[in-house]
Amino acid sequence: MSRQPCRSLSILDHFSALSDPRQRWRVVYPLRVIALDAELFKACFISWVETLRDGDPEIIAVDGKTSRRSHARAKGREPLHLVSAWATRQRLTLGQQATDVKSNEITAIQLLLERLELTGALVTIDAMGTQAAIADAVVAKGGD
Repeated sequence: MSRQPCRSLSILDHFSALSDPRQRWRVVYPLRVIALDAELFKACFISWVETLRDGDPEIIAVDGKTSRRSHARAKGREPLHLVSAWATRQRLTLGQQATDVKSNEITAIQLLLERLELTGALVTIDAMGTQAAIADAVVAKGGD
């Protein structure tokens, strides 16, 4: 099934379903700048992202990175390590999963893949992710 991107709608058009429950005279920032209902925001965001897809196979790069200077060793806090899924053609992060330490990246990859739509996508992962369970998860979600 080939999808044609809907370029006529802006991202704000996709979020038009969100209503503003605030009193108008107290509004400093318009609603189009913030989001309130998490589930409705998610639905609006997915609607917008779907317009970015076309008929070509998606290429999704999964990789882990440690954020510089995010640690506080004196307080016992390790650096922040995230595994991200990146849609290469759209230049869009599809999701992230935090992990306690880099060695838990395999678990984080599996949790991240559970939340992604991978049908028809080519998923790339570095050597750390070459696990049978991860490959099975990608294939089970319709990816390669």
